[in-house]
Amino acid sequence: MPILAGMFAGAILYTPLFLLYINNVINGFAFIGSLLLLCFITTALFFFYRNHGVKQIRFFISAAVILLVLLVFDFQVIEYEAATYSATGYMEPIDLLEDSGLHVLPVRIEPVAFIEDMEWLLEGFEANDIDIYHVEPVTNLDRYISKNRRLAALGGFFPDGLAETEENLISYGYSNLAFSDDFFEREDLEGNSAGLAIGLKAMYERGELENTVPIGITGAIEADGSVSAVGGIVEKLLTSESEGFTHVILPEANLEEAEMAKKSEGLDVEIAGVDHIEEAAEVIREMNRTR
Repeated sequence: MPILAGMFAGAILYTPLFLLYINNVINGFAFIGSLLLLCFITTALFFFYRNHGVKQIRFFISAAVILLVLLVFDFQVIEYEAATYSATGYMEPIDLLEDSGLHVLPVRIEPVAFIEDMEWLLEGFEANDIDIYHVEPVTNLDRYISKNRRLAALGGFFPDGLAETEENLISYGYSNLAFSDDFFEREDLEGNSAGLAIGLKAMYERGELENTVPIGITGAIEADGSVSAVGGIVEKLLTSESEGFTHVILPEANLEEAEMAKKSEGLDVEIAGVDHIEEAAEVIREMNRTR
């Protein structure tokens, strides 16, 4: 019981600090500093009570251990403290097969550190000819999620998006796609949102699909050919509009978000939501029949 009570006490001490941090009341340095202080206090209490009985010793040891584990787990939030904004913007669409009309829709992501002045930041982007769509402030919750994703990736629990996409395409029957070799080796791309486009390009290369319509395509592909949701929908629609694409094919799971973005941004591009790569291929065939 003293061990469980000590573990519970450590968690109770940690919780208010965590809530203060997540809600942006304190910064990462104050969060980690406070955890260090609690570890020191509980360790000091252990030495103070070490002659008062086994129960007290076990209680303070278990409380100190729990706090130390949480400190180690959360320590990396300090590395993200400099992040102030996250900017998303235009990145040139990619047609891996020349003149196929089937375009991957990447999104440019510009992390911003130390800069607090939004106006000065936007002027900097403009001066460097970087076309930015949206700038969002980075919150402590964003920093904490980024830290956890990094730890998950290091532990092998958060697979690389491009590698996962390639594996799913192979599982579905699209292997030895020479046109995509350079794509999967690019260091300026990440995530799994190109899977649907690459699968459709494989069908185009095999002669299973013809297309003369300029189409922007986004969507993650699973091993069974199903299409799952992706991020950056607003940015991808804005890029498609600026490039003059008449249509965008995206996951059905993102369709409501896309329709709302189309309305709010006043876009003319036609949107089609799909649940499977074969459904996407049929949508393209229909587009070309009615062109």
